[in-house]
Amino acid sequence: MKCVELNGVSFGYSGAKSKIFDNINISVNKSAITAICGRNGAGKSTLLKLIAGINKAASGSVIIDNKEIRAYHKRELALKMAYVDQNFNQDLPLKVADIINLGNYPREMIVHDNRREFNSHFRDATDSTGVRYLLDRNYNLLSGGEKQKVMIARAVCQSSEIILLDEPTSSLDIGNKVEIKELLLKFNKQNGSTIIMVSHDLNEVSAVADYTILVDGNKIVTGRTDDVLSDVNLEACFYTKINRFYENGRVVFYY
Repeated sequence: MKCVELNGVSFGYSGAKSKIFDNINISVNKSAITAICGRNGAGKSTLLKLIAGINKAASGSVIIDNKEIRAYHKRELALKMAYVDQNFNQDLPLKVADIINLGNYPREMIVHDNRREFNSHFRDATDSTGVRYLLDRNYNLLSGGEKQKVMIARAVCQSSEIILLDEPTSSLDIGNKVEIKELLLKFNKQNGSTIIMVSHDLNEVSAVADYTILVDGNKIVTGRTDDVLSDVNLEACFYTKINRFYENGRVVFYY
């Protein structure tokens, strides 16, 4: 079952000489983990922002759960889908509890201060991400891994239905990468969350993603991850040979 569809979508930034995407068609399966990968500047984050509704398609349609994204009220869309930016290290002089509770903002405007519901969503988000011990801490004093978990908790507080993440592990050490990866797998398996994530790490994509969207501007290959990450597709996208070996039945890429 599809939960996200891009039909004939074109997009280009204002003032640019050419479009980044021209008449592309992409679909994302519900309750699966889908990775968007490709070389630097290929349009990965741009595509994720089109799905999130941050970037507006010049033509074509973006469909979320069988409804055109333009037909959603902002609050309704926010309760359907949460977006985690890659700039989680920005200066935010707030306590962790206040940042996570921002996920309740669209819900607060609808239910008019139903604190029981706020507490339920807040509690579920903090418990599922394991950040309850950080609630009284200043966000700016956290480690990179802690900050990213807090941002994921804020997103889950907002909506665990569709979670969009832009390079969630890009600047983290190996231990934190593994922890974030396990969190995403947990949300997907236990909650049935649809997760769409941008990643430039082929090993991460291979380990986590059920499906992959390989982006090179307007050249897009989609499908099951093992099929998309073929030698032919990777060399065409990255302009170099990427080696692989198999360990415990899993492919490992090295460059």
